[in-house]
Parts: sequence; structure tokens; C-alpha cells
Amino acid sequence: MIAYYINVLLVSSIFIGIYHAFLQKEKMHQFNRFYLLLSLIASLVIPLVEFEIQATDFAQVEVIDIPYPTYTAENVEVIQKDDTKSLEIELLSIGLALYILFSVFLLIQFIVSQMIMLNKMRGTEQKKYQNAKLILTKHSQTPFTYLKYIFVNKQDYEDGLIAAQIIDHELAHARQKHTLDILLVELLLTCCWVNPIFYLFRAAIRLNHEFLADDEVIKKHANTIDYKKLIVQYIASENKPLFAERLSSPFNFLKTKTRLNMIGKKRFPKRILLKQLFIIPVLVLVTWIFSKKTVGQETSSETNYELVEVTSTSKTNQPDTEAELQKAYDKTIEPYFIVGENGKKRIKAIYGLNMDKPAEKEMVDIFLKMSEEQQNRQEAMIVLRKAMEKKVPTKEEFATWDDPKMYGVWIDGVRVNNVVLENYSSTDFAHFYKSKLAVNAKNYGKHVYQLNLTSNKKYEEDKKRIEGKKIYWLLPRMNVIR
Repeated sequence: MIAYYINVLLVSSIFIGIYHAFLQKEKMHQFNRFYLLLSLIASLVIPLVEFEIQATDFAQVEVIDIPYPTYTAENVEVIQKDDTKSLEIELLSIGLALYILFSVFLLIQFIVSQMIMLNKMRGTEQKKYQNAKLILTKHSQTPFTYLKYIFVNKQDYEDGLIAAQIIDHELAHARQKHTLDILLVELLLTCCWVNPIFYLFRAAIRLNHEFLADDEVIKKHANTIDYKKLIVQYIASENKPLFAERLSSPFNFLKTKTRLNMIGKKRFPKRILLKQLFIIPVLVLVTWIFSKKTVGQETSSETNYELVEVTSTSKTNQPDTEAELQKAYDKTIEPYFIVGENGKKRIKAIYGLNMDKPAEKEMVDIFLKMSEEQQNRQEAMIVLRKAMEKKVPTKEEFATWDDPKMYGVWIDGVRVNNVVLENYSSTDFAHFYKSKLAVNAKNYGKHVYQLNLTSNKKYEEDKKRIEGKKIYWLLPRMNVIR
């Protein structure tokens, strides 16, 4: 969750930064309105987007970015209690509880504020005004808009003290449904209140609404100088701060100055088009960088073979020194290294080296000449595949495997629904292999363990196929079961 929050923070920072640097100063307010709203939502969605990267020729439980992990005989089936980890989880749980509690409080506050607004319309005189409704109140206030309702002071309206430009400005807010944008932002802030960038989005969206409304007024009332004076007059007024803002606030002064500069500003279509097109590659790049990458976890039908490190049968009178062997081995395995998504080099697994190929035979021969100590230092390990001993599950073990949240089940290399196990008994299988999913595994989050079951028939077929043969595999060191 912390990683998700950080990614949301970074993505939203990039989007709002692009807006202030390239988009806000251009007269393309409708485009900016949708850019701000969609980028706000995209900030929450992009970190959840998942791209699957197929990892071919690798063992099932590969942890790419963690070098040389230690495995038990059953591949981390034994889990020891970590008191430090438990304390960390406990603190995170408390923090999450407080976060949710405050979010609920903000949600309630949001709902209450909407009820108050709706309550203000009750018992007041309403008057239809073009596509909106005027709410004539007795309160001394500056005109403001909520949904399609424009709130004005009844006495000021009847005495003609409210300028036509101000009413038209509020009418533009109502027609373009700006209140819905604000409601969406406020609703998101009830659960994203810890993200400071979202408050910048809220301010940018509100200011863009003013640009849009100002444009509508200028279309109807061509005199921009008089309209600018009217804005300053209302904002500077002690009793009539336009839109509940006053010039005395430094931030609002800058905002008002921005509005005044935008009124009557020329539009440059070609420059605007280039900036709009610029958003497309930025969106693609940000999505790729901050989305989740998962490594497709492949299963092998040959699950009943253990990988045994090959050691030399002759350790005396070696004709080559350790340094010479290392140099020769590094040269032979160099073509089998590939560059991963993280930019790091790693060995490509080969399940069945072809001993008829001189290069692969030389690789095996050099590895066999190494001492056991030198072999254990290699990133690329030569292993001998041999049939495992039978490992029949007990009835008690078998009974626990029907839980799909805990176990993903493969029978003879084929993914099956856990319900299928009802058609079998524990003695129908000659071997089972249970592994805990790594965080970069394809099915991580769907279940905790991957369970590979080998039927009696499949076990015997594979045993006969490999019996009496020496088949070598080239594997990354991390994939060799100790």
C-alpha cells in the first residue's frame, strides 16, 4: 500500500507539473478541464495497471532481483517467525486503521455539507433564469453556483445591484456543470487526503472553471476592460468577496491576476495542438514506468526431477589452474546471458544442454573440472537432472489443498480448479512440490502457494524416459534447490 501511495504521489506530481509548465497558460480551457480530471483519475489507476512480462526458460519460482536467496529443501516451505516483522505489520495495521477512520470522518463531513446546501434551497424563493434557477436568499452574500442553482441576495437582485456580467458568469458555471467536477475532487479527497498534490489539482480545476466562465461572459459582453474592473471591484469589496475570496490573500491575489491576464489573451492553434499531442507520449511513458510488471510464471510438465549440483569426479592432478578454468568458463557461458527488464544481466536457463554441440559440451567439461568450492561461486550452474524419490502426500495434507485462496493447483503441468481434487485421493499422486509464490510471479495475490502434483502414471513415464541418461541443465544459481 505504501508503494502504491508513493506511485500515486509521483504520477500526480508529474501530471500537475506538466499542466502548470505547458498547459495552463494556453487558451484551451475545455481541453485543460478534461486533462485535469482525467489525469487526477489516472494518478490512481496507473499504479494499478499490470503488464505481464513473459519469462521463458526459467524455473517456476524465480526471484529475479534478489541474488542468491536461501531455500529450504521444499523451497521456503518452512517459515520462521520474525518479531521485527510482526511489529512492523502491527504498526502498519494501526496506521491503516487511523487512515480509514479519518477518511470516514471526511466522507461524513462531505455528505453533511451537501445536505446543508440542499437545505438552503428549502423555503426560499426560486426563479427560473434561462437554463438555471435563481435562489433568492435573505443572506448578504456574493452570488455563487451549486449544480444548476445560482444563489443571490434577493434584495440586491430586485434592486438591480448585481451586474449582468456576474449573473452570466454564474450561469456559465451552471450550464457547464462545474459543480460536478468539484464534487468529484472533494469525494476523492475524502480517501486521498494524505496526497498534497490532489489539493493542487483542486485549486487548478477551480481556477480553470473561472477561465471558462470568464470566456462565456466575454463572448456576450465584448468590453473586457469593464469586466476586469468589475472583477477587481467585487474581489476588493469588504462585504462582497467574489466566490468567497478576497484580494487580501496573497494566493488569491495571484489567482486573480492570472484571471485578468487570461481575459482577452490571444489563442495560438498550432502551438496548442503541439502541446496537446505532447500529452500522448507522456501518458504512455508514465503508464509504463509506474505500472506493475509481473513475470509470467511458467510450469514444467517434468516436475518430478530434482536438480543436483554436478561435482567433479576427479579432484587431483588438474591440468588447469582455477583462474584458467574461470576464464574459460566465463567465455563459454557469455552467450547465455540476457538483459532483464531491470537492465541487469542474468543467465538464460537451458533445460537440456545438447552434448553434441561443441560449445555446450565444453561448458560442461570445464564445469566438471572445477572444485566444488569454485562451482558454488558460479552464477551459472550445471546441474544433473535425475528422478526424484516418490513423495506421496498424506491424507491430512491432501485435505488442505482444496482452498483456492491458499493453493493454485497444477496436475502434470496443467492448471486445474481446486474442485477437481475431489475426484482424486492422496495415493493417486506419486509426488508433490509446494512453493511459495514470489512477489513478481504471475499469479501473486491470487493464491499463496503453487502446488505441482505428479500423477502415478506421469511419474513412471518420466522416470523411464530419463533412466540411464545423463541430462545436464544450465540454471541461474538462485534456481538450484539445495
